Amino acid sequence: MKNSNDTVHVHAKKTDDIYRQNGYKDRRDYLKSVAGQYGTDRMVVGSMAEPLGETEDFDGLISALEDFPLL
Repeated sequence: MKNSNDTVHVHAKKTDDIYRQNGYKDRRDYLKSVAGQYGTDRMVVGSMAEPLGETEDFDGLISALEDFPLL
């Protein structure tokens, strides 16, 4: 029987693989890169990314940044 720690560990590994497959070390590296691409502060990108969640990093986050008028 798996405990909740096993599930979290597997989930974290799975999401890290997504970033690596796209050429990034991890989510932090990806968000840093996105901030640079959009010419905005990493804190802004992080603040937008957190409520959206990791599943939206390559879609919803990008859409939100493109729609954000102050960037």
